[in-house]
Amino acid sequence: MHHAGYAETDVTELETEFDFDDGMYLYEVEFTYGKSDYEYELIASTGEIYSLEIDDFSVIVPTPADSSVTYISADRAKEIALEDGGVQAENATFKKVKFDKDNGEHIYEIEFVAGGSEYEYEINAVSGAVIESEIDGEKRFPADSGEYIGAGAALQIASAHSGVAENDMRKKEAKLKIKKGVYVYEVEFETRAYEYEYVIDAKTGKILSAEKETND
Repeated sequence: MHHAGYAETDVTELETEFDFDDGMYLYEVEFTYGKSDYEYELIASTGEIYSLEIDDFSVIVPTPADSSVTYISADRAKEIALEDGGVQAENATFKKVKFDKDNGEHIYEIEFVAGGSEYEYEINAVSGAVIESEIDGEKRFPADSGEYIGAGAALQIASAHSGVAENDMRKKEAKLKIKKGVYVYEVEFETRAYEYEYVIDAKTGKILSAEKETND
């Protein structure tokens, strides 16, 4: 609440929960001030803001821990999403604008409707690059996506490396994403005994990282 600029006596419906998500312990703090609902996630070990959402879309962006880093504003992130989708601002109704963190990178999650279609975006909070976008639930790929190996090939590479046949994989998925300016496939699947996660270069097929954990 100090970050939002309110005293505890100023807010209502204050709730705090200790949780484990994305491989770390977090405090989830929710409260209401006036007509706005606030949802914070704080890293338990440091107190750093992990994610923040305000239902009136007046997103408060935290100060970066690294003084050399600057985040783009929520308004700029909305403009980028509209420009990428070819939608005029006056024709869009925003449903969600959230500052979040995913795979170590701060992002904006943006959702809006226009012309009867629903748009969803993930935008890098530092560079402004579009990480992912969907229209009516259908993922959109960059213009040069024909140069990429494809999700099927990424699964085959992970299968060969892990020794797990594709028919034996459970909950398997391969998503095209951008990490630090490089397009990659994030491949995840399970067996009865283990959980696997791969990051594979989308153009070369090179395995950039591989993790294997016991499936509890």
